[in-house]
Amino acid sequence: MKSLIHRGYFKEMFRQLKVAGIVSAAILMASNIVTFLNVASTVGLNLEYYSIPTGGSLAPVMLAYVYVVGVLLTFSAFGWMNKRSLSDFYHGLPIKRTQIYFTSVIVIMLWMIIGLTAYAVVHALIYVVLGVPFNYLLFLGVYANMLIGALEVVGAASLACAISGTRFVNLFATAVILFVPRFLFSILAVFINSIDQNLSSSHLVVWSISVFFNPTYNIIATPYNSLLSFVSIDYANVGAMIYCFVYSMILVLLGWRAFLKRRSEAAGNPTTSKIYQSIIRIAVGLPLLLVLTYSMVADGVGSLAFIVIMVLLSFIAYSLYELISTKSAKKMAKAMPGFLICIAICALYVGLAYGITRLEYNVKVTDKNITAYQEIDDSEYTVLDSYMNRKSYSEIKSESIKYNDKESLEIIAKAYQRTIDSIDAEGRKAVPNYTVKICRKGRDIIRAINLTNAEQTRLEELREADKRYVDAAYSFPEGMKYYSVTYLSLAEAKQVGRVFEEEFNSLTNEQKLSLKSNSGWFRDYDDIYFEGEESAFTLTVYGCLGAKNYSDIYKLNGLTPRALAKAYELLNEKNGKKVKDALDKIIDWAENGGEHIDFDINFGKSELSQRFGWISFSSSKYCNMMYENMKQESSMKFKDTDPEIYEILKILSKAETTNDPGKGVLVIFEIPTSVYSYERLSVNLDLSESDVARIAALLSSLQGYEDEPVYYD
Repeated sequence: MKSLIHRGYFKEMFRQLKVAGIVSAAILMASNIVTFLNVASTVGLNLEYYSIPTGGSLAPVMLAYVYVVGVLLTFSAFGWMNKRSLSDFYHGLPIKRTQIYFTSVIVIMLWMIIGLTAYAVVHALIYVVLGVPFNYLLFLGVYANMLIGALEVVGAASLACAISGTRFVNLFATAVILFVPRFLFSILAVFINSIDQNLSSSHLVVWSISVFFNPTYNIIATPYNSLLSFVSIDYANVGAMIYCFVYSMILVLLGWRAFLKRRSEAAGNPTTSKIYQSIIRIAVGLPLLLVLTYSMVADGVGSLAFIVIMVLLSFIAYSLYELISTKSAKKMAKAMPGFLICIAICALYVGLAYGITRLEYNVKVTDKNITAYQEIDDSEYTVLDSYMNRKSYSEIKSESIKYNDKESLEIIAKAYQRTIDSIDAEGRKAVPNYTVKICRKGRDIIRAINLTNAEQTRLEELREADKRYVDAAYSFPEGMKYYSVTYLSLAEAKQVGRVFEEEFNSLTNEQKLSLKSNSGWFRDYDDIYFEGEESAFTLTVYGCLGAKNYSDIYKLNGLTPRALAKAYELLNEKNGKKVKDALDKIIDWAENGGEHIDFDINFGKSELSQRFGWISFSSSKYCNMMYENMKQESSMKFKDTDPEIYEILKILSKAETTNDPGKGVLVIFEIPTSVYSYERLSVNLDLSESDVARIAALLSSLQGYEDEPVYYD
């Protein structure tokens, strides 16, 4: 290590980069203020207003820092190579060139580590101090990826500085080294995916074919991932981190070799070699041509105007780079024929994409070479999974199970072959509808295959007979988890969640399944409703299983009476007096007039909500609702203009709260606390059958209310 680092040069370089390092770290740290404000605003609220941060939401700030600061610090440390006088001075220092290079890289990395670590520690402490759900293991994975990514950016920028002699080319060379190699693989993957969609309706899961097609294996080089590949990134993939670290070290070592060979006279020249200049020039002109080629492969030839425009733009970018970097029209003219290389590469891509697609179709799967299969959740290959807690606890826990019973493997092998046979067949195709990882003697593959209804049913039966699957499918989430219950705070929801867990674990598997559902539900504003059943409360469990986030939604109903009673108790205790006071205020206004009061009422878990849905009561017959904050004067009172609603309010005001799940009607009030904000108050009121019948009759008599549910998208 001593032979790589020069102590005196280290101190000087650390001093030179101090201002940039401190300022950049301070800016990164300042972004935590936004995090603090956002997280602090959720404390005490229902968790429906908050979800555990995912890798896709944690990475962008650090990723921006890695790109910008990595390049700026590297250009600052090696900027002397662009000026002949400074280049001569540094070449004349009594320090080995190897020591100059590695000392500079280490100092740059040290400042970036300081900035990223300070940000990460403060970011995590915000969640610790405020007690808000957070996946610390996932964040550690994101942090580790960003440290490795910083090394990759520094390696790419160092190599760019070593092979070029102007700041303009430094920047373009850095972009080419950092992004173009992986971009070429990504575009090839998109080509294959498009061809596969046309031939087999998406049999291949392209991103699983090679690590070069999977953006997880080079996160820093694929910022365009969401635009091109629609595949989620696994920030906790240790194998991908090792891959990226090795790749980053290769860039650093290539930069070192180029730095040793570089001569002082290269300062001020575009590049140190004509080959480097040609590579950068082609890389600048190639992307637009590849986009054009992809468009032709996916959608046909298209219009002549589009083709001409894309080719011209690509040619202009190609030529303009040469002109600006060399400042010579003559050299630009000489370089123009090289544009044909860009066209040749595009043609090669089409042939390569078709060739790889056919090779993958030729992969054999039989009951002789298949050893197991795993279920694959399609959301694992979507970008949305990076930003949302899409998977359930059971899905995450069961995704690693390998099923190897003979009958299941025969079904998978048969379905795979049927899917392959239909690719080139005329007429009706076997459209893939089930994604699996097929473990073979040799390379494992992930494919979408066609299963018949009978085959799907049989596979489900066989899985249900597997103890590993049963344990995963019907177990209540364990480990670090957080509860959310409709209308309750986090602390209150935790009390309900603990009671619910006890009751849930005592139920049969069939009963558990009836309570749990991550499908068949929809949101109406902040409430969750299950199809086919009116549910007064839902319990959402958010948590972390390793570095993966999950969310499960459960119904609270007669199968969990103690949990439901606890929810009513907490709700009534919190809102009972507030609702009573609010009703008294509204009734007083209805009887005596005054400043306009607007309010909404919803009846939950009752025939009223099933028949009338969400009901908005207001004095709209004589109020201009666009100016709710203005005092309204009228000779008529609300009780006279809307006697039916007034009578309903009187009925509600006389009712007492009840914690009994078998009695009462959940009533949700929305009452304005100011001109632009409302407070939602929910209580369980003990309304008699005659009260409910009278309210239903009054609502039916109102103009505009029909005797059927009213739902809003």
